[in-house]
Amino acid sequence: MGILDETTSGTVSGARKTLLYGPHGIGKSTWASNWPNPVFVCTEEGSNDLDVTRTRLLTETSEVAMAIKEIHDSTYETLVLDSIDWLEKLIQRDMDKEGFQDAFGRGTIEINRRISAILRMLDNVVKVGKNVVILGHAEIKTITRPDGASWSQYTPKLTKQAVASVSEWVDELLFANNVIRTQTKEVGFKNVSVGIDSGKRVVYTEGSSTFQAKHRKATLKPEYDLADVSTYLSDLS
Repeated sequence: MGILDETTSGTVSGARKTLLYGPHGIGKSTWASNWPNPVFVCTEEGSNDLDVTRTRLLTETSEVAMAIKEIHDSTYETLVLDSIDWLEKLIQRDMDKEGFQDAFGRGTIEINRRISAILRMLDNVVKVGKNVVILGHAEIKTITRPDGASWSQYTPKLTKQAVASVSEWVDELLFANNVIRTQTKEVGFKNVSVGIDSGKRVVYTEGSSTFQAKHRKATLKPEYDLADVSTYLSDLS
């Protein structure tokens, strides 16, 4: 039997691989807590004020791997990794303990290799029908094009190779932020623009020059209210 004898057509439904990143305190953990039957794998204490099921604070990369394996065989429906950048800190700590020589870029390459190993473990969780939601913090980086043009952009707070691997791995790369409105005010003899928080928090599913985002579901809208997780999940299904 050849490969073409086993082709399929149409969309394929299944568990999702999602990364939500944004500024600290925006409500990422709260958003993830509204996914189906979640359990938090904690590398930081961002979910302490939420009524959720969580692991204890994990301080070793090996503990994170063990938790993933146990969740694979559990009845939980969503694994929430909170957070990916603190997992990267654990990996860096492991490397420091090992005396890993990270000069000449070898460190970031090794971090990416180890994070990719965790992603392969998470693939096994997805294969048994469980969603994986990864939470991360945002940082601002300078993006430079080959023609010399450059600008600032929000990206997940990870080393260069790791952010590329994680962003490619997920089905949805989502950015959460406050909606800021600008207003012109007269200061002295000048008109200056000031930012005013509208009080609205939004999840963006499509990228722009100011932040990275993507999705693979044609049914998703470009943005959602961060507090309205049910509408996002409904459009995702």
